[in-house]
Amino acid sequence: MKDQFVLRVVGAGRRPRGRVLVVGIDLLAVIGMALGLSIFVADVTEMEIAHPRPRQVRLPDTALGRAAVVENWKVVEPRLARRLKLRRLELGAVWATRSGKICGLVNGWGGFGGLVGMTRFYTDGDDFGFSVNPPADFYAHWDRCEADRWQSLHDGSEEQGFCGTRLGRTRCRVVGREQEP
Repeated sequence: MKDQFVLRVVGAGRRPRGRVLVVGIDLLAVIGMALGLSIFVADVTEMEIAHPRPRQVRLPDTALGRAAVVENWKVVEPRLARRLKLRRLELGAVWATRSGKICGLVNGWGGFGGLVGMTRFYTDGDDFGFSVNPPADFYAHWDRCEADRWQSLHDGSEEQGFCGTRLGRTRCRVVGREQEP
């Protein structure tokens, strides 16, 4: 029995001093996250109450409803040209939704006076929204445009930017896919 020895471990059987501090910090972090989440939920709720979704007016899915959309496009197209300060518009795909919005892509002017390439747009009554310098709610309107493609008004590219334009189609190359002959 002379070959046995006892190894003493320092601090064995005692609680570490910093454990109370670590538990306290963890508790504060959890409380802070819960408070932040509750503030976020309150802000989102307040925003939803202050800005309710617009009431959508469904157009009749008849020839009369489709004719009304075409007549609306005849009014919107020249206004769009005036707004973009263009004599002739270069349009990509343009369509109407059942709620009466006209959505699509147009080659528009940028802030420095040059054409920026195909840009998303929508109409909401007399207002236009463009993806270049978009209003705060642009993407909410655009999502509704994408979800409700009812009546096609102009066939064209759905690609944004330079490659979606007529000139861009002659200069841009498709990479990673086989090109059509």
